[in-house]
Amino acid sequence: MIANINFQPLKTFENIKEYFRGTRNLYKLRPNQGNYDKLSNSELKKDGWRQVVIPEFNPDTQRLGALLYDKTNDVVTREVIDKSQEEIDQETQSRLDADSSSQKFEDDRQKGMEFFDRFLKFMQREVDNGRLTQTQADNADDILFDALLPCSYGKFKISQKRLNAIQEPSNAKLKALLDKAKQQVSDLII
Repeated sequence: MIANINFQPLKTFENIKEYFRGTRNLYKLRPNQGNYDKLSNSELKKDGWRQVVIPEFNPDTQRLGALLYDKTNDVVTREVIDKSQEEIDQETQSRLDADSSSQKFEDDRQKGMEFFDRFLKFMQREVDNGRLTQTQADNADDILFDALLPCSYGKFKISQKRLNAIQEPSNAKLKALLDKAKQQVSDLII
């Protein structure tokens, strides 16, 4: 990787050819110079080209900052910045949030939110199609909403426990909704 110390801000390139592909001024450094990328290292150095050296650093406690020219070693490098405790804590939390346990929780939560949403839409569809009165739907909301809500957080067993604790309604349509909810929540647990 290379950079040119005459360019501000400093920018890295994989090689001279990449620099040429990225600019319209191919011969800005040396007009009338053909095969610029074939010049010797000493000639390229005269034009400001330097190797980029990534410094050693501890990624747990440090991060790389801006590109800078190290005159002592005659290379372009990056500054090494110590992370604040807050940055370290945030990165640790991000790693925890991305582990397999977190992913399983997110998958369950997504599945539960989709189920909860579908079930409420199903009840509205039953009202719209005349298979359930608005009063029956309101009663079903009163009976089922609190029991089904934990599903939207991926907590299917809590919903199952709450559904099983509901006294069976005498209304056949409400009983059918309760049975449907119980079955679908049970299917989510498996």
